[in-house]
Amino acid sequence: MQKRILLFLSHTFFIVLYLWMTSLTAFATSTSSTAKTRPLMLYMTLMWGANANQLRSFGINNYVSTNAVGGFNWETDLPTGIDISANGNTLYVAGGKNNTLDIVDISTPTAVRVASVAVGATPVGVVAAPNGSFVYVANYGSNTVSVINAANRQVVATIPAGENPHGIAITPNSKYVYVTNASADTVSVIETSSHTVIKTIPVERTPLVVVVAPNGEKAYVVNSVRENISVIDIATQEVTATIEVNNRPMGLVFNSDGSKLYIVQNQGDSISIWNVRNAVIEGWIPVAARPIGISITPDNSLLFVSQALSDIITRVDLTHFTTGEIRVTGHQNMLGRFVG
Repeated sequence: MQKRILLFLSHTFFIVLYLWMTSLTAFATSTSSTAKTRPLMLYMTLMWGANANQLRSFGINNYVSTNAVGGFNWETDLPTGIDISANGNTLYVAGGKNNTLDIVDISTPTAVRVASVAVGATPVGVVAAPNGSFVYVANYGSNTVSVINAANRQVVATIPAGENPHGIAITPNSKYVYVTNASADTVSVIETSSHTVIKTIPVERTPLVVVVAPNGEKAYVVNSVRENISVIDIATQEVTATIEVNNRPMGLVFNSDGSKLYIVQNQGDSISIWNVRNAVIEGWIPVAARPIGISITPDNSLLFVSQALSDIITRVDLTHFTTGEIRVTGHQNMLGRFVG
């Protein structure tokens, strides 16, 4: 029991989510006609400090300031995982202590929470299927994955996973979901057509985050305590490579063509740049202390990095490799994808 508590306390410093989760997480822009009229927005969860337990957003064109998303001063303890529907109109937020998935309509300037769906215990990771069919939630406390029908907002399946599922990601064709089991050192592979686990893949110590490459060929798993990344071939569902990183890796994000993977190094206060084609780390970007979540703009020009123990988001200009700081009232956890 003590091990699980300690692991959860350390895991909540991340994302995922995708990263968070996720995100934590692959990032995309909206293609709907409604969303095209909106400014480019970034959403984040605030877990600690002033304005804790809130969801906030800011526009990319005025990134020097942040504004609370309308109506998002919620009684939701430990909001963790965050994801957005493929059309950019719906935001999904895992409420860590309330055991819910909050569903928010962001298609208009006044965002509105439209549903709160009961899921398993301590949900931390969430991912929406690219085809718009389902939303998947990793329930850390109940060792399950909840499957929510995106149309009627009902739980349609509960899938057993490994011990303490944390990060979650889905392939671009919506065929497979990958779930990191933080205390089992494994990844569960869920086939979405049957909502069953078709394989459990051993990785290394404390897998927290998983992302899928934009071409859908590989899944990348952060083994935070072991300080490396396991690369899973999606065709064979086997680990085919390991990337040594060090300095407690956390969040991951690809650029849009999948040629570069940006890796958050929580204890190194930096971002590593992994060249996918050459299989080499080609550089590092210094950021503020204790980075945790990461997001990239659709045009690949800017990175935004959240800092778990401060009120700072680091803005990285990838064209000139310069950085700046954005002050946020509250300690951030997960950065979502951009919508615009």
